[in-house]
Parts: sequence; structure tokens; C-alpha cells
Amino acid sequence: MQIEEKDFPACYLDSDQSSKRAQKIYKSITYGILSLLFVSSIYSGISAINIIQSDLPDKINGVLLLLTSIASVVMLVMKPEKNWYLGRAVSESVKTLTWRFMMRAEPFNDQDENINIDALSNRLKDILSEANKEGFYPASNKYHLDEITQKMQSVQAMDYLSRKGLYATERINDQINWYEKKSRRNRRLGFTYSILLIVFQVIAALYLIFFESYLKVFKLDEIMVFLATAVISILELNKHKDLAQSYGLTKTELRFIRSRFGTIKDQNDLNAFVLDAEQAISREHTMWLARRGV
Repeated sequence: MQIEEKDFPACYLDSDQSSKRAQKIYKSITYGILSLLFVSSIYSGISAINIIQSDLPDKINGVLLLLTSIASVVMLVMKPEKNWYLGRAVSESVKTLTWRFMMRAEPFNDQDENINIDALSNRLKDILSEANKEGFYPASNKYHLDEITQKMQSVQAMDYLSRKGLYATERINDQINWYEKKSRRNRRLGFTYSILLIVFQVIAALYLIFFESYLKVFKLDEIMVFLATAVISILELNKHKDLAQSYGLTKTELRFIRSRFGTIKDQNDLNAFVLDAEQAISREHTMWLARRGV
């Protein structure tokens, strides 16, 4: 049996979808502002060395700065970063509860299935209520409106050994692979941006030391300084180095937890195993939120 995204509660799908959309909007506007400021820095350089005997560069530069101001106002009003963070907070919390429910782990380990369903429904309702108080109202997803899906109930009804095997493949192994891939990607991007930062700084320094007196092209030092500043902004936005480290640590922790898988002999052992694994995943998410000041 395979667990797909659409098998999770509607509130997970709603929040995950809204979070990804808000993240895309936030990053697109941020990169757009940086791009406009870059073009503005080039026009400023043109004006400074009087290549063009016209006030056209200044006017174009003014329009560009006006556009960046408008984009900043849009960011201030829409606050997409808030929906990005809150959406992920809700979706990750719901996902953890869903796996605990399907594995019959605490607090969803009552013999009466209806009691477990009621307990999960109440927990999901509390999570959404807290998010609503912060102004987070996710749009409906395209799959379904069920908070307790048929697949979730089918998994919970499986025997202990079947649930144990499913959790190993669909949750633990899947998360380890996800953290490994994300850790490598963020490590690579963090290294690449760090190299770019050094390159822009070196070019600016070499220009000022050796070439400024006779190579007055676009005030190259100012453009390089801007690009270096932009790289710092991108690193701060994406936190590649921090994510590479935290994803790597969580991957390692889950691998150690997975090494205890063979010691699981009954439902009580599975319960303890699931709680440890979900705490490790939740801890990474809590660190992610903390790095963003949430």
C-alpha cells in the first residue's frame, strides 16, 4: 500500500497548497525587487559617468525605484511570508498527527475506532482554530474535503505488522530520502552563492585598485557591491547553510531511529518508535520556524 498526498486530511492539503503558493509569491516579489534594483544601479552608473548626455537614464531609474516601492507595499499589505510560515506550521502538524493516528500511536491508541477519530478531529480543529486567530485561512484543495480519509481509516484498521512495514517504507525511509536530497541541494546552493559573493567582492576590489582611473564603465565597483549585497539577501532569504545542517542532522537522527526498527516486537514498541520518529521530524520543523522568527 502506498500513501499519497491526497490521502491526508483536507486541512493538510489546504494548508500545504496555500503555504507553497505564498512562498512562491514572496520569493517572486523579492527576486523582482532585487532585479529592478540591479537595473537601477546600472542606470545610476550611466548617469554618474555621463555616457549619455540626457536625463533619460535618471527618469528610467526613477520609474524603476517607483516600481520597487510599489512591490514593497504589496509585500507589506499581502504579507505572503506569514501565510508561508503558518501554512507550513499547520501542514506539518497535521501530517505528524495523521501518521500517529494511522499507526495507532498515542493519543490515538484506543480500542474504539470512533474515539480515535473524535480525538484526531478535535486536534485538527484546534490547530486550524489557532491558525485562524493568526489570520491564516487556506483555500480549499482540488482533491477532497474529508478530514478523515478512507485510506487513513484503512491503514489504522490494518494489523500491527502491516502498519509497522508501512510506516518504515512510507514515512521513515521517505523522510530520510527527502532530508538527504534537500540537505545536498541546500549545501550545493549555499556553496555556490558563497563563491559568487567572494567573486563580486574581488572584482569590486580589483576595479578600485587597478582599473578605476582609466576604465570608467558603469561604475563597476558599485554594481559589484550591489550584487554582493543581493547575494547576502538571497542567502538570508533561503538560509541554505542552516537548512543543509538541520536537514542533515534530522536525516542522521532518523537513521539511528530506523536502526531500532528490528527491535519492535509489539504495538507498544511501535507506539514508542513512532513517537520518537515524529518528535525528530517535528523538532526540525520547530527549528525551521525559529530561524524565521515565528
